[in-house]
Amino acid sequence: MKISWLFVSLGLSAAPALAEPIATLDLKSVAETWAEHPESGECLPNWTIDVPVDYVNVKPEAHGVVCSFFPEADCKGQGTALTDGEYEFNGDFYFRSFGCVEWVRKEA
Repeated sequence: MKISWLFVSLGLSAAPALAEPIATLDLKSVAETWAEHPESGECLPNWTIDVPVDYVNVKPEAHGVVCSFFPEADCKGQGTALTDGEYEFNGDFYFRSFGCVEWVRKEA
């Protein structure tokens, strides 16, 4: 299972997954509308990196799912984390990769 170091550095850990999608992401741009179904810890590329996304709807399959969108490939760089809900952007939301994890906060 691939987990972004971002999540580890935030004190979060991925819950065990059985290779099933943990969320549905509905995305819209001026060019197209599509859906993604990431598995926990999976890093996916954005194939439309030159087109800004105007709308994202995060629909988690379980409690505690966070999806992050990264400016660099392989889920690197400072990500923008989104949880359950709809988000609208003004034509300036670009990302090269993204992924979701179902997380629980580690106890100190």
